[in-house]
Amino acid sequence: MTHSKDAWLAPVEYSDEQSTDLIVYCGDGRFGTAIESFAKGRLGLPRCARLVVPGGPVCLAGETPPFYEVKTGAAAQFYFLVDALKIQRVHLIAHDRCAFYIQKLEVPEANLRQRQIEDLKKIASRVRHDRPNLAVDSWVAEVRNDTVAFLETPTQ
Repeated sequence: MTHSKDAWLAPVEYSDEQSTDLIVYCGDGRFGTAIESFAKGRLGLPRCARLVVPGGPVCLAGETPPFYEVKTGAAAQFYFLVDALKIQRVHLIAHDRCAFYIQKLEVPEANLRQRQIEDLKKIASRVRHDRPNLAVDSWVAEVRNDTVAFLETPTQ
């Protein structure tokens, strides 16, 4: 097989092995590398399914569209991944300084963490209701000095 000179080859080996874990997080690039490191280092997931959308798990939190529309939108994509990939565990990750919460949902920064934890509980409850055999855990990524700390948040 020949390779094009202009093709960039990933420095990792491809595997058909599918993980049964799905992480849901925000597309904010300030946190992406830390989240990938967390998935590999703390969660022990060298590969896993991902749903990356503005605000992360909050796309599953609302009572009305566009947030929780099961047949369309992010919720539809979430349940597609869960069912198609036979996901057994979902990891919901919110983060500090989330522009989606602050700008789109107009949550004051002083209330951000409390709102995120409330949403994570609501989401976990809804997901467990919709897919009773699915394990769900949640985390908040917090900026600490020059790094990111991941704090597990109870969802029950």
